[in-house]
Amino acid sequence: LGKFNLRGVAEFICDTLTETDSPVSGIFFGAPGLGKSSLTDALAWYAGRDHRLMVVRVNGPAIADARQTATLMTLIKNENERGRKPVIIIDETDSHLELTATGGKSERAAALMSLMNEVSVLCTCNLQEDEIHPAFLREGRGNLQVHLNPLEASQLPVINTYIQKRAETSDKLIFTPWVGKGIPTLAQLWAQLQHKSITNMLAGK
Repeated sequence: LGKFNLRGVAEFICDTLTETDSPVSGIFFGAPGLGKSSLTDALAWYAGRDHRLMVVRVNGPAIADARQTATLMTLIKNENERGRKPVIIIDETDSHLELTATGGKSERAAALMSLMNEVSVLCTCNLQEDEIHPAFLREGRGNLQVHLNPLEASQLPVINTYIQKRAETSDKLIFTPWVGKGIPTLAQLWAQLQHKSITNMLAGK
């Protein structure tokens, strides 16, 4: 079982962002609980260390229409005096990326497309590729497409061992085994790591 090289992926994305003059955008997609937000958190931290980039984190609802997009662009331009390239990372953009009932694009989609035309945007969604408006997958908006797949049974022991060691090396954390059926998501595995104060409170202590 090969390991996912997160640093290698982050370095590749950062190099692509800094070495390309035009905006470079992309999508991290897959089912809920697969680690998309955690991945973009790590990417934001890594890219934020590069003096050539200015990383901005935004929630999906903040990109709802043209007015909000214009406000965001004004803030970025005001903060972009050092010549750094802005990169916007947006979580939960399902309602922006998905096809409408008629196959067209919504006002939110138009606002996000307008933003992608100006700056580099990386966003996450819980959609499958065939549920996304094709305009977001074309060159210029879908340069980077990262698919996250469900975990495999063979991966569970490695992840669980790491999480248990985290609990063993901290006097504030406790490991509570997952008891559901089937193969858990990455989010469910991480939920096994609980703060002792929470478990004591639930136990009435």
